[in-house]
Parts: sequence; C-alpha cells; structure tokens
Amino acid sequence: MANYPFNGVYLNLERSHSRRTYMDEHLSTLDLKPFFQRLVAVDGEAERLDRKFPGRLTPGELGCYLSHLRALVSHAKKDRHLHILEDDSVLSPLWLASIEEVSRWLEQRPWDLFFTHVGFHINSWTLSYFSRLRQCQRDQGGLVFFNLREVQEFGGLQSYVVNHKSIGRIARMLMSPGWQNIPVDMVIKRLVMDRQLQAYGVAPFLSSVEHSLQLQSTLRESRQAQKLLRGILLNDVMYVGADPATLKRKYVENGGRQPDSLSFLEAAVRSGPAALEQDGSFRNW
Repeated sequence: MANYPFNGVYLNLERSHSRRTYMDEHLSTLDLKPFFQRLVAVDGEAERLDRKFPGRLTPGELGCYLSHLRALVSHAKKDRHLHILEDDSVLSPLWLASIEEVSRWLEQRPWDLFFTHVGFHINSWTLSYFSRLRQCQRDQGGLVFFNLREVQEFGGLQSYVVNHKSIGRIARMLMSPGWQNIPVDMVIKRLVMDRQLQAYGVAPFLSSVEHSLQLQSTLRESRQAQKLLRGILLNDVMYVGADPATLKRKYVENGGRQPDSLSFLEAAVRSGPAALEQDGSFRNW
C-alpha cells in the first residue's frame, strides 16, 4: 500500500514473542507493516507490584487499561488519526479497500472513535439489532455504518481509530481516578452511552481476532474457554466474508466440544442472527 492515512500502533507485551511474530507477518501480508509500529504493552502484574496500583482490576485488565492509555498519550500531540490494534487482530483486505469510503463518511459528522470490529453481548436485543444491520447491508450492498450508542451492549478494543482531535481528551478521561476500577473497554462504553464520546462501527465488521491467540491464556477444556470460543465465533458472523465452513473449522481447531454449536454457527451465517433469536438457541450459549 502506497500510503496509509492513519498513524498505526499495535500493542504487544515484551514476553509475547509469538504474537509479535504473528502481527508482523499479518501486517506485512497486507503491505501495512511500514505504517504500524509496535508499542510495548504494559505488564499489569509488574505494574501493580512496582507502583502498588490501587483498584480491583486483574493484572490483565490493568495492563490492558494502561496499554491503551499509553498509546493515546504517545500520540496526543500528533495531527493524524490513530489506529490502535491489539496483537491478535485480523484486518480484512476489504478494510484497505474501504478506507476512503469510511473517511468520507466520518468527515460528514462529529466523531471520536471508529471501530472496525466490536464485541457484543449475546442477547435478544443485540441479535435483533445486528440482524437488521445485516439485512440492510444485504439490501443496499456496500457498508452500513451504525452508532455504537444504539448497540448498548458492546465491548472490546480490538481495532479502532481515534480522531486526532480527540486523542488528548480521551487520554485525560482515562486518567481520571474514578474510572480506574473498571476495564478500559467498559469505560469507553460508559463514556459513549453517557454521550461524552461519539463512536461508530461498520457492518460487516472489517476486522476480527485470531482465535488461537486469544485462547492461548485460557484452559481450552474449561467452561470459560468454551463460552469464550462460542462468543468469539458468533461475533464473527458479522465479519466480512464469514462462511459456515470457516467458522466450523475454527471452532474445532480451537477445542470446541459442543456438537450443537456447529449447527448453531451454520444457522447464524445462513439466516442471520435473527433466526437464532426466534428459536431461542442463543440462550444455550
């Protein structure tokens, strides 16, 4: 790619060598490596020990909070929008082809954050909302943009762009002591829902996660891992180019142990999330 209109960083712990290798190779495949720099993520365990950091966040949550804050602070005085990736992100080639369209759309309205992917809590409201988005996208063709305030139940900071005019303000918000007992993605969600930040997303999602990396730190046989895996894959129903065969393969490769989940994923891709809401299947997830 000749030029990338944003400053780019990906967050990566010093000890996470395999994730660094993965991100360097993934960005190289997309010809984006010259435009993204590795930003050493904060080790939450070490930070808590060294600074006796107050609060109820787990070491992982604390490290994530401080890493995203570090990225914002390091770019607060720059005049280009900032694209932040976590180190298990998967960018679709369609993202590159869509940047001009996305940029034109954002220029027409006030915005602080733009997400190429959002995690959403699986319930009847979000399934219905994303089903409508999916149908709208099918009817219109191309991309469909949405206000994250309408989603209500969302989370994750996997891949997002920050308006250069908003970077310093968001960093100051995150430095407020009142927020530092809450995971950083939930802080962003509250600021969006309280109308302090304006955030948008896009359907289909233009990024996803590398599932094997996200599950590395969790016991694959545990109920927690199985629930996480199913949630990740159902979110992937909204990813551009999602297809049943790929989702089934990912489910099995990453330790999926629930046979009914395979037909569940297939129905989600074939008929959209609304079909799952109608038969109540999502409640078993």
